[in-house]
Amino acid sequence: MSAVAATSLALTTPSLAQETFKLGIVTFLSGPAADSFGVPARNGAQYVIDQLNKGSAPSPYEKVGFGGMKIEPVIIDENGGATKQVQELRNLYQRDNVDAVIGYIGSGDCLAVAPIADELKKLLLLFDCGTPRIFEEAKYNFVFRTAAHATMDNVALIRYMKSHNVKMDTFSAINQDYAWGQDSRADFIAAAGQLYPDAKLASDLLPKFGAGQYGTEISALVGAGSDVVYSSLWGGGPAGLRPAGVTARPAEAQPARAQRRRSRIAAARRQDARRHHHRRAWRLWPDVAEIADQ
Repeated sequence: MSAVAATSLALTTPSLAQETFKLGIVTFLSGPAADSFGVPARNGAQYVIDQLNKGSAPSPYEKVGFGGMKIEPVIIDENGGATKQVQELRNLYQRDNVDAVIGYIGSGDCLAVAPIADELKKLLLLFDCGTPRIFEEAKYNFVFRTAAHATMDNVALIRYMKSHNVKMDTFSAINQDYAWGQDSRADFIAAAGQLYPDAKLASDLLPKFGAGQYGTEISALVGAGSDVVYSSLWGGGPAGLRPAGVTARPAEAQPARAQRRRSRIAAARRQDARRHHHRRAWRLWPDVAEIADQ
């Protein structure tokens, strides 16, 4: 839970007679996105809530709970699709009487639930979904997001490629066929059109979300032979892509020097990520520093 989220929640005004602050948390507890995104998000939220309820959070959040009220989480599985999530959100507000909801990893889910929060005049904090269309296509008074959307990532990617003289006369794309994949694809192609105006799109694939196996798509990508393959697959998606990609181009076929260089780069990136995570952990939570070293 970010400091922005905590500050936003502090602005809600539940009854002074309340003994607890009921907080709905929506994240993937099952399905292909659970292991990589949903369950870690749930575990992180539960840890922060436990620290806040014990008054063990670092300053300026050392006061117990929210305004002295213990936080009572109500955790919901995001798996099941946007229609299901709309009803689940209504249930959280109207049946479970939560004071606020933090949630949603899937971009399609975010787009579906945002209007409901404004309709019911209830606070909703979107903590992860990357679609750029939440506030760009609508205006909300009770909906907030605490993370950046993906447009800047795709623009930055193209700018990075151009600054490092990455050749891209042709490119292919594989993205999941729903809001996140479609938006990411559109952003990448639009950014490429500015800095690589002559680049040609060869194979353009939109497999179903959660497909898991991409043998047919991999064959099409290999057959296209593009300079660059762009993908926004996430959750279980990359796991389904990688084995096929390795099979298509075995490591033995790669020059030894290139292999060593990639190994050094990967090791350096892991070390940098570890240092960054360690520093961030110390800033956010003293106790987490120990976890970061494990």
